Amino acid sequence: MSQPESRGEEVAKRLAAASLLARRDACTRFLNGHGRQSAADYLALIPADVDMDRYGQGGVVAQLEQELAALLGKEAALFLPSGTMAQQATLRVHADRRGRRGVVFHPYCHLDWHEERGYERLHGLHGIPAGRLEAPLSLESLERVAERPAALLLELPQRNLGGTLPTWPELTAQVAWARSRGAAVHLDGARLWEALPFYGRSAAEVAALFDTVYVSFYKGLGGIAGSAVAGSAEVVAEVAQWRTRHGGRLVALWPLAAAAGGGRAHGARAPPAADAVLLGTRPSGGGGAGGPRGRRGAAVGSRVPDDAPGGARHRRGVGGARRGPRGARGGVDFCPAVCE
Repeated sequence: MSQPESRGEEVAKRLAAASLLARRDACTRFLNGHGRQSAADYLALIPADVDMDRYGQGGVVAQLEQELAALLGKEAALFLPSGTMAQQATLRVHADRRGRRGVVFHPYCHLDWHEERGYERLHGLHGIPAGRLEAPLSLESLERVAERPAALLLELPQRNLGGTLPTWPELTAQVAWARSRGAAVHLDGARLWEALPFYGRSAAEVAALFDTVYVSFYKGLGGIAGSAVAGSAEVVAEVAQWRTRHGGRLVALWPLAAAAGGGRAHGARAPPAADAVLLGTRPSGGGGAGGPRGRRGAAVGSRVPDDAPGGARHRRGVGGARRGPRGARGGVDFCPAVCE
């Protein structure tokens, strides 16, 4: 039976916690997120004269969609209140258009680990994990997939692997694999902006590889919430129908869309070159060092060993993939900020 803490130990813990909070409050440079934000900080992102939408039509929502489509070089874009809704709806559209139900993804992707398998429970899709849990996706792993899937989902950068990215030749080879099987290629670009310095290419150049691109407005861009999907006009129109079916066609989306635009104007950014170097990302040229197989994007993480609690609770998937329990957090533990 453990002994109760002494008064001195309790005081020491409280002092240590207070010191940590004080250091956090003093941070001015954050590598993950934008630091502590108040309600006033977020409301300041919304202009007083913002042009409001109604049920997602017109106003600042339409303006943001047009700007994003142009930025990504796509015909159209659609604003949605959440990335979970955006990606599930998009993959459903790709599956329906091809008459297939399989979606290939890395076994550590957000879709499979953090969304209660909504793609399966809501849309009747089935996941095809390719590769090993602890290693980035490779062409070799994809070539072990025998099924002709509806879509290949690629996450750039790979969040749960500490921000790893494939090199440009590897990325184009993976896309070509999907094309050769008649599959759509979808980009989970929640952190696309942070990946661009690694490739030394524009958002449109990266997006050109993909049929559809999902982006987030609150992660790197610092908005309140919200996301968008860009692609062909026909596909985006079908995604809009699923937005309604998911309950995402809210009477007013303008606060989220306006804050997204304000976030881009007030400090939304890909990592500065100094941060990119610190994180092991070369600002141009598609190189990079650090992380599995020498590729690291804009994320900070530490590896959890297999003998740590929950570290080895996995089961096998396609191509030797090891998959953990739904909702488990293993693999990489993220640090919210680095203070100088």
